[in-house]
Amino acid sequence: MIEGKRHSKRSRAVILGSLVAIGVLIVAWISIAVRIWTFDAQWAPAPPLDAAVVLGAAAPAGIPSPVFAGRLDFAETLFRSGAVRFVIVTGGGRADPTQPEAVAGVRYLLAKGLPAHRVLFEARSWTTPENLCFAAAVGAANQLASYAIVSDPLHLARAMRYAADLKLHARPAATPYTRYVGLQSRLPFLMRETYLYAKRLLTGAIRCGA
Repeated sequence: MIEGKRHSKRSRAVILGSLVAIGVLIVAWISIAVRIWTFDAQWAPAPPLDAAVVLGAAAPAGIPSPVFAGRLDFAETLFRSGAVRFVIVTGGGRADPTQPEAVAGVRYLLAKGLPAHRVLFEARSWTTPENLCFAAAVGAANQLASYAIVSDPLHLARAMRYAADLKLHARPAATPYTRYVGLQSRLPFLMRETYLYAKRLLTGAIRCGA
């Protein structure tokens, strides 16, 4: 009888502990999601930076997707306004190694009239951390040291965390041409970003080449 009571107390303690742990996880998840949702990524006038780094997105058949085009269009805006001196396009060929995203992005910008010597790229990256690592290497090779990180608004809280890991002199530059404008498209994006941001917090700062 006594043993049964002890077992019942242990069971209740385990259940209570599990509920507390689940509650903590839910609160942490919501906190990260709110941080991403409210992150101030809007571009504001400031002293010019060296380059706009366009974070990669899909480019099926060598043609930038609407999401990627929205990022490229804002990089063009920054360049033409004098906010940056160069554009660095990022993205490898995850879907098709023969059609790197960055190459498609460069073609897109050149077709819009940007001078070829001002458009740089890296075509190896598959992830956002790699986008920034390889873009930083391109920048260093060209004596560039300050960057506007161009992407969709909900992407930039995580991207800027990586930029801080790499000690980049960088500012967020959310494209106003984002395709993520309604809850139906923004909520799945937010859930994915929340997961990846939480993963970064758990695994620690990124290191290029690690």
